[in-house]
Amino acid sequence: MNKAFFVVTIALFIAPNVAAAQSTSLDPVELFETADKNGDGAVSRDEFIAARTARFDTLDANHDGTLTNGEFSAAAKGLIGRVMAPLMFAQFDANSDGHITRQEFASAPTPGFDSADANRDGVVSQVEMKAAM
Repeated sequence: MNKAFFVVTIALFIAPNVAAAQSTSLDPVELFETADKNGDGAVSRDEFIAARTARFDTLDANHDGTLTNGEFSAAAKGLIGRVMAPLMFAQFDANSDGHITRQEFASAPTPGFDSADANRDGVVSQVEMKAAM
C-alpha cells in the first residue's frame, strides 16, 4: 500500500474530533497519539482497531447503525481522501450490500496499519509512523 492510503486510513478512522477542529488537514502525529491509549509511544493493531471502531458513531450521520457510501465519503478530506474513500468503502463493506455495519467496520482489513508496521511486529512505533508519512 502507498503512503496516501496510510494517510487517508489514519484521517478517516482514528480521530473523531480532530476533523471538526481542523477544517483543512489532520495532523498524523496527533492522530497517532489519539490512538495510543496506553501512552507507550506506539500503536498496537488492537489500539488501531479500537480507535477506528470508536469513529463509527461519528461517521454514522443519521445514527441508523450502518454507514452508507455517502456518510463514509463525507469524512474524506482533500483530493486523496475523495479518491480513496470509495475504494476503502468497498473493502469495509464485506457483504457488498452498500452498507457497513459496526461489525464490518471493526473487522475490516488494516492495510494502512500493515503498511506502516515495517518490522511486522503488530505495533507501529513513532519512527515507523513518521517513515510511513
